Amino acid sequence: MLQPEMQELLPYLTAREKDELLRLYPEESLEQTTREWIEENLQIRDETPEIVPLLYTEQQAQLDRLARQQESQGKPVRIIGLKPRKGRFSTWVEAEIYARLRRRPNQAAMIVAHDGQGSNTLYEMFQRFCQFDPHQLETTKNNQHRLIFAPPHSSQITVATAGTDTVGSSQTNHAVHISEFAKWPRGTEEAAFLSLMGTIPKHHPDTFAAIESTANGAVGLFWEMWKDAIAGKGIWLPYFFGWWEVKHYRLPVGSVSLEGLGENPRYNGYEQEEIVLQERYDCDLEQLVWRRYVIDENCKGDVQEFWQEFPTTWQQAFLASGRPKFNQLVLERWEALAQPPIWRGDCLMDGGMPRLIEGPPYHVQIWEMPVGGEEYAAGADVAKGYLYGDFNSAAFLSKGLRGPRRLVAKIRAKFGGLESDEYALRLDAVGRLYNTALLVIERNEYGLAVIEETLKLRYPTGRLFHDVTVGKEVKELSQKIGWWTSRTEGGGGTKPILIDGIVQAIRDEIYEIRDPEMIAALKSCVVHDNRTVGDASGHTPDDVMGLGMAIQGVGYGGGGFQRHWSKANLREVEE
Repeated sequence: MLQPEMQELLPYLTAREKDELLRLYPEESLEQTTREWIEENLQIRDETPEIVPLLYTEQQAQLDRLARQQESQGKPVRIIGLKPRKGRFSTWVEAEIYARLRRRPNQAAMIVAHDGQGSNTLYEMFQRFCQFDPHQLETTKNNQHRLIFAPPHSSQITVATAGTDTVGSSQTNHAVHISEFAKWPRGTEEAAFLSLMGTIPKHHPDTFAAIESTANGAVGLFWEMWKDAIAGKGIWLPYFFGWWEVKHYRLPVGSVSLEGLGENPRYNGYEQEEIVLQERYDCDLEQLVWRRYVIDENCKGDVQEFWQEFPTTWQQAFLASGRPKFNQLVLERWEALAQPPIWRGDCLMDGGMPRLIEGPPYHVQIWEMPVGGEEYAAGADVAKGYLYGDFNSAAFLSKGLRGPRRLVAKIRAKFGGLESDEYALRLDAVGRLYNTALLVIERNEYGLAVIEETLKLRYPTGRLFHDVTVGKEVKELSQKIGWWTSRTEGGGGTKPILIDGIVQAIRDEIYEIRDPEMIAALKSCVVHDNRTVGDASGHTPDDVMGLGMAIQGVGYGGGGFQRHWSKANLREVEE
């Protein structure tokens, strides 16, 4: 921007003289940027609470750059933000809207909060902007939370609450703020959103819309829009910042005890995450002190409540608010240590021996080559034939006879990428490669075909998991190869057995898992309202199901027999 003495001359210069000034100072701008105007003219109440100039934080500066990026491309500003509490996202949005309308006559803006308290807070912020604006225009206010600049300016800002008639106003808006969108009344938010966005002139570049919210579970329109934005779909630019990026989230060392920090204690408390925060995010001790204080004082010791309100990553925000099934502390640590496979390619039998074939289509991934004297078990989930996101997925685990129990290999192919006989060929070859691993193959639906093909390949039946059901009388005995996955069989079904096995394995860190895909699948699993476990779509990821069956295989030993007493629902292991 031009020096103050030059700025004073601008009103007296002709157009030609202004052009000459720009020629002499090409790096300068004749107008204040939005950020410059805001920092010079707007006041906020800080934590003290004192009235202070609104000086951008690092995150607000990043948001400003996003907005200017879209404007420079001739696009309307559309930003969707996932935020930690008190991250000052809303402050930036309100300042941006006020600056736009204050500098543009005959425009309107609509701000909609999730509840009445939120509406009051946002309206008070606009009132404060007006009160301390050094170039204050005369305004009128009413009990409908509407602020109107007096004619001839006539721009107006309306603050409303989701679910009220005001939201459906027919006025044309040039700026819209949707606040705490994930907490809008569930089931009505889509219609309200479409109505609100419908008030903005279509294809008009000089418009502004921002959506911000803390997470409220991996469900609802906010979650769907966030996923699309992250994937680069549509016009909304995503923005997230973790609590650790906020500079004022810190306390002096000594104000809270740091006992246990750096001693690498067992991973049974929130202290373990501190190690990850130090190693991955370069958090210092003052940040960790602040974190401990907030967990103890504000969250009553509940670390998952902290994750929801002050997430480290955007994934953590949604998972924490959606009741994650598996221990997130352990998964966070695994994620920090995750690594790509040491080998990718294919594996088929050649001359009676398994042969590794490098290159695409990469059906087989290996993290550890087989070790002599070690035993292995594999769980093979079979694709059901769904149109999207359905995989054949087999996880191979070592039993720990020659080292730690680990995920050593995986077979993974999208439905249609491997037919039943082709999947069986890989299970047979990789199973033999890993010292004739015990194969636990799901026998639901297409699983029967995979089992039949595996038998045709003469995989040793003693190394195939058997499900033995004994009826009311001992005479009634049925022996079946494979794992039958059900939700209701035997008073709860067999799927909960798989899930509980994974819960224990992760909680007690029985295995080492370095596969980023597997870890991501485990992190996506939450407990839904109907008590089922799955990702946001309700589907339990195929990688997770394969891992669950592999864990069962490790536990059932050499013969792989599982006995069911159909009436009493008793289970035994027959070695």
